[in-house]
Amino acid sequence: MNELSRDDIRHLSHLSRLELTDEEYARYATQLSSVVQYVAQLQSVDTSSVQAHLGVTGLTNVLADDVVREKGTPADIEPMDVINKAPRHHGRLIEVRAVLGGEVGAA
Repeated sequence: MNELSRDDIRHLSHLSRLELTDEEYARYATQLSSVVQYVAQLQSVDTSSVQAHLGVTGLTNVLADDVVREKGTPADIEPMDVINKAPRHHGRLIEVRAVLGGEVGAA
């Protein structure tokens, strides 16, 4: 199945929540059929001698040990203490000035 039919494109557009014109159906049928043909070409390549890799960067996650912290360390700060020290706050929320243009009180 290398050529996608109009029904295939209609189904894909439905799944993608796209409304396509007749011109777009024709264009996407050609473009997506090319992608399917390329994938089929890749599937025919013999990769039996290639070692599988989980990642290509060689990077690994560095995780901190899970340790109990003593009272008084920065991780032991009570959220309400921080909120109460904020210049403006309402209940459990810290009030900040708007940063997007066009809003009341914007910077």
